[in-house]
Formats: sequence, structure tokens, C-alpha cells
Amino acid sequence: MNKFIDTNGFPHKTEKQKIIAEFHIKLLEVSSGMSFIEIVESFSEIQRFQFALKHLTTTSSVVSAIFGSYVKQKNSCRYKSFLEENCQLVASTEEVICPYTGFKARLLTTNPLEFEKLKSTNQLRLFD
Repeated sequence: MNKFIDTNGFPHKTEKQKIIAEFHIKLLEVSSGMSFIEIVESFSEIQRFQFALKHLTTTSSVVSAIFGSYVKQKNSCRYKSFLEENCQLVASTEEVICPYTGFKARLLTTNPLEFEKLKSTNQLRLFD
């Protein structure tokens, strides 16, 4: 049962997942200069996915956790493929541990300024 509700009313399975989602929501708001509500009201689901990954280099699961029902996890794979095919998204070459799920995943970005960093083989440089 999901009993950990974040500030936007979305449920999470653990307190840690709730904290991670809220942290990334704040990062997105600060980085983009828009409130969560402004983002939700301004963009379609795929645009929210793309917008979040322009401002945050993270995993698909984190984006879905941030937006809850506004970006469904089951759709994010399709969005990732579509954006990759159109050269608008890059995935890391190496897997990292997703901060939200704890499973191996690839970091994603739609920010062209981050493309080369993700394509490099040493992921530790992302956090320099």
C-alpha cells in the first residue's frame, strides 16, 4: 500500500521514495523557473517528460515519480524511444543505480549541453 504522499498528492511506496520525488520536484522548479502546477498546466504528457529531462539529468522512473499520473511510467519508454529516434534525447552509455527504484538504469537528458557528458564512459564526471 502506498501511504507516503508527497506535496503534490502523489503516493510513493517508501518514505525515501517520497523524499527523492520531492527533492527532484524542487530541483525542477528551481532549474526551470516554473512551478510544478505551471509545468503540468503548460505541457502535454510527452512535453512534460521532455521538459523535465531538459532540466534534470535523471532516470525515467524519477520523472514518472515527480509527475505521478501526469507522466505515466508505462508511457515513458515510448517517449524515450520517440525522442531518441528524433535525436532529442540521449541515454548514458553506462548504467547507474536509480535513486528512486534502487535498480540499474540509464541516465537520460534532452538537454543538448549534456549530451556529450552522458555519452562519455565515466559517469562519475557527471557529478563534478
